[in-house]
Amino acid sequence: MNTRRIVSIIFFILISAIILTACAAPTTESLKATAAPAQAATSAPAATSAPRPTQAPAATSAPQPTATRLVPLPTIAPTTISEKRIVELEYPTQMRLGDSDIIRIALIPTKDGFTVTTEFPDHQVVTDTVTVARPGGYDLFAVARLDAIGFDLSPQAEQTQVVNPEDRVTWRWSLTPRSAGQQRLSISIKLQWRPQPNNPNPIRETTIYSKGLNVQVTSFFGLTARQAAMMGMIGLGIGLTFSLPLAASLLRPRRKTLQSLIPNLSLTIEHNPAIELSSSDTTLLRALFQRYKRITLEKEFRSGYSGARTFLILPIRNDNRADAYTIAKIGERDSIQREYENYERHVKDSLPPMTARIQNVPVTTRDSRLAAVRYTFIAEPDIMPTSLRETLLANPDPSLLEKIFSTFGPGWWMQRKPHTFKLAQEYDRLLPSDPAASSGSLTSPKRATVILSSTSPISKPRSSRTLLRRK
Repeated sequence: MNTRRIVSIIFFILISAIILTACAAPTTESLKATAAPAQAATSAPAATSAPRPTQAPAATSAPQPTATRLVPLPTIAPTTISEKRIVELEYPTQMRLGDSDIIRIALIPTKDGFTVTTEFPDHQVVTDTVTVARPGGYDLFAVARLDAIGFDLSPQAEQTQVVNPEDRVTWRWSLTPRSAGQQRLSISIKLQWRPQPNNPNPIRETTIYSKGLNVQVTSFFGLTARQAAMMGMIGLGIGLTFSLPLAASLLRPRRKTLQSLIPNLSLTIEHNPAIELSSSDTTLLRALFQRYKRITLEKEFRSGYSGARTFLILPIRNDNRADAYTIAKIGERDSIQREYENYERHVKDSLPPMTARIQNVPVTTRDSRLAAVRYTFIAEPDIMPTSLRETLLANPDPSLLEKIFSTFGPGWWMQRKPHTFKLAQEYDRLLPSDPAASSGSLTSPKRATVILSSTSPISKPRSSRTLLRRK
């Protein structure tokens, strides 16, 4: 029941009481006037006198209305209800430049209990208890605000929501950092009491929660996560481009430079009694000619200085068919392996057509320090070959050397380039710092003279002459 209705009822009761009072006063006076004549007639027992004329009763005056003073009713103060609520704040403590994240704050009633809620496992949750007053005649609203200078926020303005009894109120912001480093934020909640239509009081508001936050923003050399990923993809592409040749070379099956084989113990080795074979030589020959039935050692060449042994061998198959003559060389494992690698790298592609070539990968046996390699044999028909040393000792004809040079020179020695001779590189500090060179007279086309003169920068100028002769 509102105030206006109460005032109307009280006013109606007062008017009714006044009317009843006014009507009751004339009735009493008329009763008194009627009773007086009756007493006078009874008290006179004497002689009868002439009757007097009866007097008319006095006229009754109409009742006058009395003025009523209205007393104002006292104002009833609205009842205030208070409730306890939990402020639950969830936010990230660390972010990467270029990434986005969520900040959540909620105003939660505690009547039915409270359980901490974490939406993201890497976030930190902070809780606090506040008191929310709910006076009568007002509607309650809650306004949340987030301030962050170093972030792009959405939404940017304040968020206002109605706070109904026993209802949960939640606010969320999406934020993206603008720069790396330690960033600070401020978040707050304030309550607004807005008067209802029949309440003339103004709007009231107060802040019930405010907190500062620290968020560490990391980056890779000042790049966002997207930029870092893009740079990584570009670097990966460049790396793949340059590493493809290396990967191809690694994936390409490497040619063995030395293979270990099991000797063929059934292989028969025939040789001249003048040729002596050790057990190691025999084992290597049986491994080198593993697929043959027998071999014949025709000759041994002893003109080398490395200690290796070189044989002219005729291999024979299991069906007694003979293959072409071949050269077998036995030497130290490292020396044979290095000879094969140099052949593959420098010699194989520049040899003239009619020259000996390595037939297969060098062969060794288990726990042996020796290795063997096979060369093709090149010779004139029906002429037993001899070594170059033996030939020159028997006939020192320069035409043999000219023939060798004309055969191998175009592919090897004739493809030379001029060499720049640097004295400082060759002699280091043996020569003064400012040598000067002048050519002397050439008395022979095969003899040259270079004269070096210098001046010492520290001591008294002096001349020195150094002769470099090239024959």
